[in-house]
Amino acid sequence: MRIFIKYFLWFLSSLTILFFYFLNTSVGHENLGYLVEDYLSKKTYNNIKVHSLNLEKYPHIVMNLTVNNSANIFLKGKADNYKVDMDYHLKGKEFKFNNFYIEDNIDVQGTLHGPFSELLVEGKGELFDGNIVYGFTKIPTQIKDMNIMLEEVNSQKVLKFLKKPLIVKGKVDIDAAFKSFSKYKKRGQAKIVMAHALMPDIAPKVPFSLHTTIDFDDIAYKYVGKIDSKIGNLTVFNGEYHQSKKVAQANYELHLKDLAYFEKFLKHKYIGSLDANGSVIYDDELLVKGYTHKFGGRLEYTYKKKNIDLKLHEVYLERLLEQFSYPIVLRSDVSGTINYDMKDKIVLMNTELRKTRFIQTQMTKMIYDTIGINLLSGEYDKSTFTGGYQNQLLSSELKLDDGVSHLYLIDTKMNAQNNKVNSKFEIKMQGQEIYGDIYGTLEDPKVSVDMSRLLKYQMNKQMGAWLGTQKSEVVKKELKSVKKDVTKKLKEINVDDVTQTAKSILNGFF
Repeated sequence: MRIFIKYFLWFLSSLTILFFYFLNTSVGHENLGYLVEDYLSKKTYNNIKVHSLNLEKYPHIVMNLTVNNSANIFLKGKADNYKVDMDYHLKGKEFKFNNFYIEDNIDVQGTLHGPFSELLVEGKGELFDGNIVYGFTKIPTQIKDMNIMLEEVNSQKVLKFLKKPLIVKGKVDIDAAFKSFSKYKKRGQAKIVMAHALMPDIAPKVPFSLHTTIDFDDIAYKYVGKIDSKIGNLTVFNGEYHQSKKVAQANYELHLKDLAYFEKFLKHKYIGSLDANGSVIYDDELLVKGYTHKFGGRLEYTYKKKNIDLKLHEVYLERLLEQFSYPIVLRSDVSGTINYDMKDKIVLMNTELRKTRFIQTQMTKMIYDTIGINLLSGEYDKSTFTGGYQNQLLSSELKLDDGVSHLYLIDTKMNAQNNKVNSKFEIKMQGQEIYGDIYGTLEDPKVSVDMSRLLKYQMNKQMGAWLGTQKSEVVKKELKSVKKDVTKKLKEINVDDVTQTAKSILNGFF
């Protein structure tokens, strides 16, 4: 028994000395720091470096450590095996912890309070060039009762942190509140507000405001939003996102006051306003559908896989041409399809024209003055326009027809690189029939009239008129006379006038 008491007292003395060594000597604190950083590193799967540890007033602890060679954390307060009541200060040029990485200056401080099984974390400070205030309770499986408020933070730094495209520039406020928050369980709401924002790639000089609300229900999200600016507004509603399926969809209403603002982005000068409604779906790729009555009839559009498909239902040609800043020579109801392959820059057009009429222009006046054809008098209800564009070459065919009279521009080829044009034209109207070719450039087109066909047409017309007034037995005797009359009439036709007319037609359409 004496031996047992002896060794027991020796053990107690040694244990007392060991505790005194760790708790009351700097060398002991340093050695204990090594044990702490090794324990924390293994426990959190991160590289934890303890710079200092002071346990002189245990359970009051003062500790300074670095996480993954990034931010520094200073801790001060009470801690034991069950609970903590500490202040902390997290500061650094970046912060890495597990898969969480902030590649920006961070300076926040706050408190840790409660048992480890239900730890309350609160804090505030500076992040993303703005201010942050937050609070949440950490339990073993998730975070609950979380509130985060970001004020006047840099939107591009937030987007970079979220690994999203940097499409928006400006200060943003984010107010989020969650009952529960984990990888697959998020229940709460986030509000995003930008009072003054820009889209550098679309309209770099046009500021807009943004208001968005997102409701989280586990792995399903619902959202609404609105963008307002001096050039128009966009409203998004019935938005849904499924986290596991990675599928997002929403409906939208778009109103643009002037498309001229988007010339740089759209690579073409458009003018006028635009109102459109439609839907957006993202499922591995973006699908945008919509329609507008901007052009009188209904124009439907679909964007998918870098292809734009347009369906026209009695669209007013005049309004459509105004939108594209093209000269207007016709009024017509257009129906058909236009397909645009954005990758290979291929355009295919297949349209029907109804109720087609010429409007009064310098072209119609010149045609009437030179060859006596009044283009304003007819309505061409059986007309078509087909064409294709690839490698800066446009091939097209325009046929204006009412079943009796017609004006054709066929086998037309225009080279956008050198502005060269080649086309065949055919006019059959009001007792005139003219055929020919157009060639040269758009600035200075040349016209060649088929005189042999013109001669044949005039002879047939003269003979038909003459045969209607003569008896059959004298026809042969008068043929020579008819030929002389036709030849004389052809000499009276001013070929330069015909050429000028053809030029006018070409310039009017192109």
